[in-house]
Amino acid sequence: MSKQITRREWLKWSALLGAGVIASACGPASPGGTAEPSSNTAPPSSQADATSEQGSQQPNDIGLGDSIHYTANNNFYIVDIGAGHPQIDPVSWRLTLDGKVNHPLTLSLDQIKAMPSITQSRTFECISNPVGGPLIGNAVWVGVRMKDLLNQAGVQPSAQELLVRSADDFYTSIPIALAMDDNALLVYAMNGEPLPRAHGFPLRSVWPGRYGMKQPRWIMHIEVIDSPTRGYWEQQGWSNEATIKVNSQILFPQSRETISTPTYTIRGLAHAGLAGLKKVEVSTDNGSSWNEATLIRGPEPRQLVWTEWRYDWKAPADGRYVLVARATDNSGVVQQGIGDTLLGGTFPDGTSRMHAVTAIVKRA
Repeated sequence: MSKQITRREWLKWSALLGAGVIASACGPASPGGTAEPSSNTAPPSSQADATSEQGSQQPNDIGLGDSIHYTANNNFYIVDIGAGHPQIDPVSWRLTLDGKVNHPLTLSLDQIKAMPSITQSRTFECISNPVGGPLIGNAVWVGVRMKDLLNQAGVQPSAQELLVRSADDFYTSIPIALAMDDNALLVYAMNGEPLPRAHGFPLRSVWPGRYGMKQPRWIMHIEVIDSPTRGYWEQQGWSNEATIKVNSQILFPQSRETISTPTYTIRGLAHAGLAGLKKVEVSTDNGSSWNEATLIRGPEPRQLVWTEWRYDWKAPADGRYVLVARATDNSGVVQQGIGDTLLGGTFPDGTSRMHAVTAIVKRA
């Protein structure tokens, strides 16, 4: 998968420029884990030396079929700064829900699994995923609606936010309105398997339309609070809303790939968060002209799941061509600008710049 700047390079830039506070907002993960928020990290000034990257490995036939693909658990993206993953005993583990509620709850994993379950496809993306980057993955999640627990507890009128704390001392908050959304889930299974340790076993959040930095793993404590608060990464300057922006990327061809066939199917992914994706356009002349791509959409709620796309390009004469993808969401927001800016252009609230790759047509 092509990417404009690696996460390691990005973090080195941040250290050199004294911008350590913007490092690693996806959060740490040890080898084999996913890149969602965590804590116990090194101070920002030393994170550049400790962080490594492994992106999601996506199927080679993305965009060719009639249904979307999913990222295998062991291929889901990783960002590692050596914090490690809590090892939690599922028998003794309890979820505490308290604060501004009438009936505080303490629930075992079995009690949560006994509640009515929800199965949904959902795409995760890191807020610091650079243009065309691999820090994105798609999975099927099983869990319960957050609002079902809140209704059991009886939320008091003064409630404003949920403060969510993890076993590794990571914490973040979300508005109570988001927590009451039908698509706000607490999940315990991923792609037909129990939630892997690296992905937050025994319980993690799947909030709609938010980047990974707002999706805690290893949840232990949810407190309903009556005043706004800022979480671990938010205090370092990252967006408190962390709302996913419309974005797209070209997966095939990869940058500088040689094309020898008269017709080539350009393929990729697009995602637009809560607004939902309207269309993807492809340029084969560095943005001078545009052609609409064919979309392969996911299941409902489809606005929360990536869309695969393809465009059949009748390649012209031999030469070097700049291919660009441009997505538009349902509110009319169109991607602007090609490529990365300094530090990946993701700080403090993600990037919506367009992805471009160079293709070499050579039929001889």
